[in-house]
Amino acid sequence: MQYRPANDPQIWSHVFFVPGLILSFFRNWELFIILSLVLVLSVANHVNYERPGLLSLVEGLAAKTLYLYGGCQMLRSPSWSTFFASFVCFYITSFIFLYSNYKNWYETDPEKWGYYHVIGLHLSPGIWIVITAIYYKPFLK
Repeated sequence: MQYRPANDPQIWSHVFFVPGLILSFFRNWELFIILSLVLVLSVANHVNYERPGLLSLVEGLAAKTLYLYGGCQMLRSPSWSTFFASFVCFYITSFIFLYSNYKNWYETDPEKWGYYHVIGLHLSPGIWIVITAIYYKPFLK
């Protein structure tokens, strides 16, 4: 069985989530819990080359939970500038996820999938999480 090495962009690009993880630890416990789970599962899933199975399924559900959490938080933005910054990240993440699945890049062009996956599902959400951690309050007190 083959595994991705740590220097593969699908692995090391999870570093984009670290600032949000640190900030959410101090500012938004809900986000911290969801993000911690997503990070562990996502790294494990990518190391495992996204093989179909329970890990891939659970990781996908956790990632979509994080996405929905950010989307729900965006709807209660404290300012227009915060909404706009969150929306740009939401749009980039949504567009790349939907378009790369529509084009089936994972199967037909893995190199293109890898490049855009890092941008749309690691970098953009990493920025979005920092915005959410700084400017949004947890839903539950």
